Amino acid sequence: MKACGLLLWSGGVAGAAPAACDNPMSPVQAGWVWTYRVSPSDGKKPGSSYALSRAATGTGFQEQSTSAGKPLETARYTCVGGAQLGLQPPRLGSITLTRAAVSGTQVAAAPAWKAGAAWSLVWELEGRQGLLSGKATLTAKRQVLGREKVSVPAGTFDAWKVRVGYRVVGRVGPIPLNRDMNDFEEWYAEGVGLVKSQSSYSTTELLALQK
Repeated sequence: MKACGLLLWSGGVAGAAPAACDNPMSPVQAGWVWTYRVSPSDGKKPGSSYALSRAATGTGFQEQSTSAGKPLETARYTCVGGAQLGLQPPRLGSITLTRAAVSGTQVAAAPAWKAGAAWSLVWELEGRQGLLSGKATLTAKRQVLGREKVSVPAGTFDAWKVRVGYRVVGRVGPIPLNRDMNDFEEWYAEGVGLVKSQSSYSTTELLALQK
């Protein structure tokens, strides 16, 4: 598996040409629209839906999410040999980021998808919270558990099941920030991409893919 190198986030995209983003586990196709439904686990809050589209850029691709026709978020990615790396820094509550550098892989190239395979996305972060400054390393590790059938509103897919775990190590002023966050699971189907994700808080399912 080829891993994307270290990149400093500056609001733009840096990296390889769009052809390097070709990945059946996370297709980048002009005109395709993925529609997802998000259902809170407690059943007390109303569910929601959003649409996702991708467009190649000169150096990678851009992902746009919308809800009810209104923009929600724009994320930028760069790629190496089919491996995709997101460039959007994570949100850390009331902490204001002053520096963010990312390395590793978010979505591995297709040949790497085998039971037991694992890859990580690593953010080196610096920021401020009030009068305190701090730094932390945030690691998102994905491990392929195997293949299984998964049914969502868009259909039944033979998908790869992936476990995702987050760990943060650092501190803000004198306060340590060493913790493991709740794991969640994702399911990816070849030629489609993400069809389902599930955490203790919510379940996201593919409603439709318009090509």
